[in-house]
Amino acid sequence: MKKFSTYYTDSKIKWNRKDGLYYYEDENGYLFSKGIYRTKTKEKDLPKYYIKLLLHSKYLYLSLKGIKDIHYKPSFYTNHWRKDDALYISYTKKLVIEDEGHCYNRDVVISGPEIDHFINELEKYDYNKRKIKEIKDLMNKKTKWYKYWDERNGAGDYHRISDEVWKEILGEGQ
Repeated sequence: MKKFSTYYTDSKIKWNRKDGLYYYEDENGYLFSKGIYRTKTKEKDLPKYYIKLLLHSKYLYLSLKGIKDIHYKPSFYTNHWRKDDALYISYTKKLVIEDEGHCYNRDVVISGPEIDHFINELEKYDYNKRKIKEIKDLMNKKTKWYKYWDERNGAGDYHRISDEVWKEILGEGQ
């Protein structure tokens, strides 16, 4: 039986003096394991537990199987929907979460609206229900914050929201 990688990309980043950095795509449509190694695998060969995400101008085929740990870090300091949020994924070990919520021992980081798509697919795949609920609760808090910010602070003055309003938005102390 063929062993599959945790993720594949449709192209890989290469560099040369003439062109600088550029995306290299295989002319036969073969994917790159972990974004580096060209394989003999095409998109149609991947099992059903792989999902396709668009990240940073290239497609990522990410396995829902074999995830050891995930962590969602919302950003409450930008006016963009999920743009600076991060979903950290590890296939090998438990994530080490720093004080600010960042993880440096992750295998993959997803950002932007693809976070929603990935979490919904992971929920269908029956990943740890408690962890999914924890992430979805945090995503809902981000939604409340963004809605509040968008309606009242469109000028970008989101740092001046009072502590009481933060507690109301984020549901803390209830």
